[in-house]
Amino acid sequence: MKYILNKDYRLRGWTDHLSCLEHFPSRVVMDISAREYGLLSRCDGKTEVDDERYSEAIKKFLENDVISETEGAGLDPEQAYVFYDNIRFRKIDLSITGFCDFKCRHCFNAADHKPRNVQPRTEDILGLIAKLDSCGVAGLRINGGEPLLNRDLLTITDELRKRGMIFHELISNIY
Repeated sequence: MKYILNKDYRLRGWTDHLSCLEHFPSRVVMDISAREYGLLSRCDGKTEVDDERYSEAIKKFLENDVISETEGAGLDPEQAYVFYDNIRFRKIDLSITGFCDFKCRHCFNAADHKPRNVQPRTEDILGLIAKLDSCGVAGLRINGGEPLLNRDLLTITDELRKRGMIFHELISNIY
């Protein structure tokens, strides 16, 4: 029988997690066993799969709508296995400004404690996002200082959206 990985799934790997299954667009990554990877790597729509050898895994992935039977349709190119030559980072904190309008005594960004008078250039932030994406980072949490003081916040979040990266959280002093 021939099986195909459904369009919402991709095979991925990192130096510390070689066999992973990523759901897209949620970017949830699941570790899978070597046996499950062996099956899913054959689910390209063109390769005959030994139903007896992989019977349990086939049943599991059919029930969870990860694979389906096919008559020879091929995978989309973005579903091919990608290996990222770095460890897997589930989420990254990205500080987009050092400016803050509050005076919190404990914070080095406080407005009255000689705050960092720097803010990374938007081009540098967008370049960093591209590098994080190329390392397989699926999501970011944005902070600062006060990130709402960065005039290019929407440009930054739009870049995340274009790349299919998840914007998990914005750490702000606004209640």
